[in-house]
Amino acid sequence: MDSGRITAWVCHEIIENMFEWKLDASNEQPGDEWNRVWASMQNRDIPNASSLSLPLDLNLGKALHATISEAPLQYVDYLYLSGEECPLCSVSTTHTDRLPASLNLEFDQIKGKIGMCAWVHRDCFEKLELSEEPAPIPW
Repeated sequence: MDSGRITAWVCHEIIENMFEWKLDASNEQPGDEWNRVWASMQNRDIPNASSLSLPLDLNLGKALHATISEAPLQYVDYLYLSGEECPLCSVSTTHTDRLPASLNLEFDQIKGKIGMCAWVHRDCFEKLELSEEPAPIPW
């Protein structure tokens, strides 16, 4: 199984297990709220994807393109936030104004994108330009 499929599988399993789906009178389908909330998050472009500090041990090659979006606070307990280091500046986020974020990366050695969550400094995040790409929805 390649790393893109592993990531998708892990995200899918987390989402499937974290909710007890209850359909209401509006006929809302399972996952609609998850999708709506993630899609409403700000997504920003990371201009130099290869400069990111990433806790990845896989040989994925050079990071070609990356965006970062805020992660919804109501789902933070379900996210794996790897370490305390901000991937944008490589400085600890412990005891700082930080926010949970979802990084979405393209590498030259694999097809597709890989998503991961991390703590980032609010200032680092807000310095980035808004992306024209919609915020990705992990599943």
